[in-house]
Amino acid sequence: MMVDTSVIKVSSRYGVLGGVVSFVFGLALYLLYKQNPYSEQTELFSTLIFVPVFVFLGVKYFKKYINPELSFAEAFKVAILITLFLAITVALLQLLYTLILGQDLVPQFILEAQTELVKSKLELTKSVGVDNYEMMLKEVSNRSALSLGLKQITLRWLVGFFVSIVSAVFFRK
Repeated sequence: MMVDTSVIKVSSRYGVLGGVVSFVFGLALYLLYKQNPYSEQTELFSTLIFVPVFVFLGVKYFKKYINPELSFAEAFKVAILITLFLAITVALLQLLYTLILGQDLVPQFILEAQTELVKSKLELTKSVGVDNYEMMLKEVSNRSALSLGLKQITLRWLVGFFVSIVSAVFFRK
């Protein structure tokens, strides 16, 4: 199965643009409101806003200007590649920013996550058990910029996978 160059061009254009916009959004929240870009709220908010928007716009552009007879498979291919480019772009930009200018982001994230775990210790130990709670605390302490970036890629890709299915069904011939 060959990937058409027009699929790559459109997917990379919308995916990279979506990744840059998502990164700038997270950076703006950090600079204006001190909201850590690695926090669950920022990640979920930017993922649920920007992934569907850029997947939809990219597939719509592809159908309108490249292939009006768009099949489900081709629409899905465009959408999933947009998601992949977006996820990798935002994670790489976040990683570069963290390594160059924002070395305090990861320790800040770890501290915030540990604080949340400690605040909800009673409920968590009831639902997952003491051993799993201790494992969660240990796992949060071992986070790095790379592991947080991989988490971002995974979250965006999973959301994008489902958005890709929906947009492929919506835009098919």
